[in-house]
Amino acid sequence: LRYYLNRAIDKLPKRQKTIVLLRVQQMLSYKEIAEILKCSEGNCKSAYHNAVINLREMMKNETKL
Repeated sequence: LRYYLNRAIDKLPKRQKTIVLLRVQQMLSYKEIAEILKCSEGNCKSAYHNAVINLREMMKNETKL
């Protein structure tokens, strides 16, 4: 399962991938991520939400195999 999740994360658009990794692996807040990426917290939250949707869809497709 971890293999498929890592593969799916690698397939995300660069910005989404970066936000997911900073949020999940580094456990940074949206405020901290926004400061690093020089964008708004809302933008980070939106990108993270879209990344989760994309990951769910990719994982659903992977498990059909």
